Amino acid sequence: MPTLLVVWVGLLLLAARPAGAQTAILQNEPQNSPFAYILDALARHPGTPQCYIDEGYLNFLEDWDLDPDIVPTPGGGTSDIRRWRYPPGSEPGSPDVTRTFLSGLDAIRGADVNVAVSRKDCDGCANQRPYLREVLPKGRLHIDLPADATHAKTVQCSNGSVYMTQNGSTNLQTVGVTTKANSALVFVELGAPDRAPPLYARFRTLWRAVVEDTGTVFPGGTHDSSGLDGMTTPAEIGGRKVSFYAGRRHAFVGPTWSDGGLSRPFPDNLHPPAEGEVDDLQTVDWYDQVILDAATWLAEGRAVTVDVFMFEVGAANPFVDNLARLVRFGFVDCPVAACPSFASAKVVSVSKKPGAVPAPSAFPGKLTVNFYYQFQNGCARRAGCATTTSQYLNSPIAGGSSDYTMRVRKVWQGFADSRMEGNPERPFTPQDMHLKVVVVTAGRQAKLYISTSNLDTPDKGSGRKWQAGTVVDTAVDDELMRFFQRELHSIAEDGDLSQFRLGAANASGNSYFDRAVRPAEEPFAASGIAAFVFPLNVQAAEPHGPRQAQPPKPQGPAALRSPLDDGTTAPPVYPGLKKGAR
Repeated sequence: MPTLLVVWVGLLLLAARPAGAQTAILQNEPQNSPFAYILDALARHPGTPQCYIDEGYLNFLEDWDLDPDIVPTPGGGTSDIRRWRYPPGSEPGSPDVTRTFLSGLDAIRGADVNVAVSRKDCDGCANQRPYLREVLPKGRLHIDLPADATHAKTVQCSNGSVYMTQNGSTNLQTVGVTTKANSALVFVELGAPDRAPPLYARFRTLWRAVVEDTGTVFPGGTHDSSGLDGMTTPAEIGGRKVSFYAGRRHAFVGPTWSDGGLSRPFPDNLHPPAEGEVDDLQTVDWYDQVILDAATWLAEGRAVTVDVFMFEVGAANPFVDNLARLVRFGFVDCPVAACPSFASAKVVSVSKKPGAVPAPSAFPGKLTVNFYYQFQNGCARRAGCATTTSQYLNSPIAGGSSDYTMRVRKVWQGFADSRMEGNPERPFTPQDMHLKVVVVTAGRQAKLYISTSNLDTPDKGSGRKWQAGTVVDTAVDDELMRFFQRELHSIAEDGDLSQFRLGAANASGNSYFDRAVRPAEEPFAASGIAAFVFPLNVQAAEPHGPRQAQPPKPQGPAALRSPLDDGTTAPPVYPGLKKGAR
C-alpha cells in the first residue's frame, strides 16, 4: 500500500472521530473539500504526480487567527484574540486545510509541486513566516510575481492518466472552506502522459501565462486573452459540454465607459467571448456570455431566469449595466438584419429617449433577474457611486415590459462575528458571501457560469489580474444542477451566513459527484465533475447572538421605478458593509 495512502487513511479515520457528543463534518475529508478530494484521488491512482497551483490568495490558519486587521472580536476590539490550538498539518486531525493539503502532496515520493501566487497575496510566504517553504521544501515556488498577476484560484494535479482541475471562487485557505460561501468544481479527465485532455491543457496554459508573462502563450490568443478556442470547442466532461475562457484587464472584465454603454445600440454594447461577437480580443467581457445566452433563449420566446451570486461589484461594471439595460429596453435598437442570433424576435428600432415606450415585440419571452451580492467596492454604504452600476443596484429596475424584471434580492453583511458560544477555540473569521456564480435556466435547459472573477471595474484591483471562467451546459433535472440550486437557495435564505444554520439546512451534504468520479476504492473509469459549495457545517451549534435583520423589501409603485428614470427613488437601506478579503 503506498505510503501516502496509509497516511491519508489514518488522517481520515482520526478526523472522523466525534468531538464529545457531537459528530463533526470536517474539512479534510474527500467528500467535503476539493483539496482533500484531490489528495484522496492521487492516493488511489498510483503514479508520480505533477501539480500546478495558481492561487489568487493563499494563507495558513494561524495568520487569520492572529491578524487584528481582518479578525474582529465580539466587543469590536482585537485584544482577546486567541490562537486556535491545532496539530501541524502533517499530523492527522489538523483543521488547517492549506497545511494538510500541501503536506500531503509533499509526502508523495517524486511529486513535482509548482505554486504560483504573488507574495502580496500569500500569508506564509514572507521571510518571517515562511510556512509555504516549510510545508513544500522540494516545491517550485513562484512567489515573486507582480501583485496584479493572478486571481485564478486553481489547483491541477495529474499522474499521467487521471487529470484533475479544481477551479472556482475558493482560494487555498481554511476560512474559504469553513466560514465563507464559496464554490469549487473539480473537472476529472482521462488522458495519457503525452496527451493532456482539453480542459486540463487550457488551464495548464493559463498557469504558464501567469508565471512567464512573456507574451502570447495561448494558441490564437493575445498577451491578455486565451482566445476563443475554449469557447468554440468545449471539452466534454461527464457527458456535459464545458467551455473555457481566460483573460485579464479589459480582455476579461470588458470596456470602460461613462454612460453605462447606453450610447451603443444593442447588441454592440456586449463583448462576450463568442465567435463573431467581439471585434478583437482586446475587449472581452466574459460575463456578457450570460446575456448572450439569455437573449438567444428569449428570442425564441422562452421564459429565462438569471440568478447572480457575486461577492464584489465594482463602482462601474459593464455586465451589470448591460444586464439592467436588457431588462429596461429589451431588444430595442437591434434591427433583425444586425442581430441574426435573435432574428425570431422580430424587433424594431425604438428611441431610448425619456418617455419613449418600447415596442412590445422588443420584449420576447419572459426575463427574471435575481441579483445577490455582498458589497460594491469604492462606493458609499447607502448613497452609492455616481455611476449607472450603483444606481441599478440601489433600486429595482423598471422594465419596458412587465415580463422583464430585475431585483437585488439580498446584500450581505461585510463581516459577522463567527465566535460560537461554548466553543472558545472557534477562530474569529469573516463570513463572506464569496461566490462568483451565475445560473441561467430556460425550461429544462440550464447553464452554470463559474468564475474566479468578481464583477470588477475594468482594469482596477482584481480587474487587472488573470481570471478564468467555465460554462457548464446542463439541465434542470441534472443532479449537478439540482445540487447547485439547493445549495444556492440555502445560502440565499441564510441571513447572516452562519455555517451552522446553513449546515443544518443542508443535511444531505455540501458536495456532488458524478458516478464515475465518486470518492471510492475503484479507480476513475471515465471523466466527470465533482462539485463543492461551502461553508461547511463543521460542528453542530447555534450562532452567538441574534441573527441580523435584513433590509425591508420595497413595496408599491416605487419598487418598479428606476432612479435613471426620474432620480427621485431613494435607495433601500442596507446593513452596513465592510470591505472583505479578495
